[in-house]
Amino acid sequence: MTTEDLGWTAGILDGEGYLAVTAPPIYGVKVAVGNTDLRMLLALRDLWGGKIYPNRHAYPNSKPFYSWQLHGKLAFALLELVAPLLRCKREQAELLLEMRQWHGKKTSYDPLLRDYWRERRGEVYTRLRVLTRRGAA
Repeated sequence: MTTEDLGWTAGILDGEGYLAVTAPPIYGVKVAVGNTDLRMLLALRDLWGGKIYPNRHAYPNSKPFYSWQLHGKLAFALLELVAPLLRCKREQAELLLEMRQWHGKKTSYDPLLRDYWRERRGEVYTRLRVLTRRGAA
């Protein structure tokens, strides 16, 4: 991975990217980029892995639209490398990186820990929903 690749990826994520936590009760981590330029998404897939999905259109004459998506450990690996380079979405990336602490861990054996992580996941989810909301903040 070159410095140019990291900078390019950070720029794409800042401008076109979507950093999110999937809805409860799963709370999965998702990094996505949607665009009509399939070449850009293929380059992201070649660099980071993940999958590209075609999206449906609201209008019959619109250009084909695609979405590149990265989940779980691969998403954490990407965010760890590009978070310092992000300008607009750094706070979202840092919130998602905080989730590494509990991602994929079973906490059912310890009720206090389970309740703490459940509450914290909900807080991160709510905060990300505010940060990714469309329109005026």
